[in-house]
Amino acid sequence: MSTAHPVARPSDRQIPSASPTSDYRAVEVSSDGAVVRGRLYIPDHPAPAVVVMAHGFSATIPMVMDRYAESFRDWGLVVLAFDHRSHGSSDGEPRGEINPWVRQCVRIRRSRWRSTGGH
Repeated sequence: MSTAHPVARPSDRQIPSASPTSDYRAVEVSSDGAVVRGRLYIPDHPAPAVVVMAHGFSATIPMVMDRYAESFRDWGLVVLAFDHRSHGSSDGEPRGEINPWVRQCVRIRRSRWRSTGGH
């Protein structure tokens, strides 16, 4: 029989503020020949859940996601935050591009749109 561990909630105080210098473990995973890097935030007690976080198309972990990850950790959750392939600390080419196929599709669509006079 397992014992459930409720999420630790700050009592009558504000949500703990996060600082970009908090403790985390650096993690690396291989993805199609590139190393994807992230941070693993672990609370001081057994956690009831894990949150996996990735940023939007042009952000990186230190831009703001780290502060959310630290807050979730301070509430008692394990958090894995990572930079997408070709973004931030992760490897991959071309840099800053989520999916080269998407970019090609956009180019084709724009070309067709222009050739039809915008119709």
